[in-house]
Amino acid sequence: DVELIYTGHYYQRRHVRNSVLSCLYQGQDAAIKIYDDPRQDFEPSSLVAFHEHNKSELLTAPKVFAWEELTPQQGWVLMERLPEGAKRYEQMLGPNERKEFLDLFREYRKHFPSEPTRELTLTERLPADEFSINRLNYWHRLATLCEYKEFMASGERSVDPTVLTDLFVRTVAVMRKVLAGRKMVWCHGHFKGHEVFKAGGNQFFLIDFAHTAMFPEGYELAFMVWADYLNAPNNFEMDFAEWVKGVDAWMDELRPLSEELGIRDAGMVLEASVLERAVACILADVMATDRPMEEK
Repeated sequence: DVELIYTGHYYQRRHVRNSVLSCLYQGQDAAIKIYDDPRQDFEPSSLVAFHEHNKSELLTAPKVFAWEELTPQQGWVLMERLPEGAKRYEQMLGPNERKEFLDLFREYRKHFPSEPTRELTLTERLPADEFSINRLNYWHRLATLCEYKEFMASGERSVDPTVLTDLFVRTVAVMRKVLAGRKMVWCHGHFKGHEVFKAGGNQFFLIDFAHTAMFPEGYELAFMVWADYLNAPNNFEMDFAEWVKGVDAWMDELRPLSEELGIRDAGMVLEASVLERAVACILADVMATDRPMEEK
């Protein structure tokens, strides 16, 4: 029997970008992921490449049985089902969970391919600062269309346009100043709690290789802050002074890690990367979504 495990959306619930279904393959439990993503998506070949390179006894990924990439945005992959009882990390990690998670990040970086495993797209060839600005401009367009459509319908705006414009312009200036000349890094691109599952014993599974690509150094560290705290559900209901303690705790952990990774002027790069994630969260994860206006 085929059962739906998960459906991924592209910012709005009406826009499905992938579905994961359970199935049987040669008598064993399996899962098939079918995707049609507005962004580039080379998940099947990226997952295969990870297995070819990975030597970790701690962190692995679902085995691949069959796959096909139809276009840079469409394809499918038939893979091993995660072990029964495997549990992922939930958002807003406590101190002990955060430490364990960051140790897993170190393990992943140690065993992930350091060089691209496919031909790069045009966007991935951009310098780090232009790459980030290009993405911010894309999210700004998404936010513009959605926000103004809501304004035309209700007369209500989710942001003060003057404040947001100033924030956006200053953020772009920071990207040009801090990220110019920085490395682009080949990475999983989506290393977060919901993509890491702990199975029985001391075995961990990393999933969702759909975002494997070149990203500016510092991006993956800031991405963990975004995934765990900036974009956590219902955080708009929390007292800001209490909420921001979790962000500060992440930053305290990530500053030495960014130095460990050999990032020059690590603290400045980390802060710029988190700024990019924060503004992207406002534009894409809030303004471009169909969340209720109260949340926005």
